[in-house]
Amino acid sequence: MKVECPHCYGENLYPTDECANCGGIIDTDRDAQNETAIGTSTPVLIMTEMPSGEEIIITKSGIIGREGNIAVEYFSGCKCVSRRHCEISLESNEFLIEHLHTAMHATRIDNIPIGKGLKRTLKDKCIITIADKNFRVSIKKQNAEDASSQTLPHNAAMDDAPVPEPQFLIVCTECGTSYPVATEDDRIKECNVCDEFDRHKISRVKAIITYADR
Repeated sequence: MKVECPHCYGENLYPTDECANCGGIIDTDRDAQNETAIGTSTPVLIMTEMPSGEEIIITKSGIIGREGNIAVEYFSGCKCVSRRHCEISLESNEFLIEHLHTAMHATRIDNIPIGKGLKRTLKDKCIITIADKNFRVSIKKQNAEDASSQTLPHNAAMDDAPVPEPQFLIVCTECGTSYPVATEDDRIKECNVCDEFDRHKISRVKAIITYADR
């Protein structure tokens, strides 16, 4: 059995009171108490974007990305976020985040990068960086009965939520004009807004995916 250091997120063999990587104190008694509490309450993960204050509420496992199932409307318009950027999982009553191999840009906790394919525990008040987006984490506890009866906001991760229809756009990097295209592989030869010098630069721009409600 391994226990994660709350300071550097390094893994240590259980039992131990001190991290072998950074020397930080590990409270194994607290972890044991958390295990005992499993089943009496369920955690809710709230990610608050900084500085806008927009909240993303998560109650179950899911994928964050332009083609994920967490806050689809929000992340589909984030150009620097990969299609499948990171995975949020709920294990042993704790939320974990995994930086996926498909991600092009970093995922960080408190400015510490997460290696691809590695999972880290999300702690209350930590800061998650997903590509160029920063979120403050808040973890709340609620009774299982409350969780089953609660009406969640539209941006929560819900496996049974309808999947929005994908749309493909090419955005000119010079003037910002958007052009809808039929598929992800389509290209635009020239921009109708840019001048002669810049109008052909759009031909090298790939389409991005956005989503519209059915």
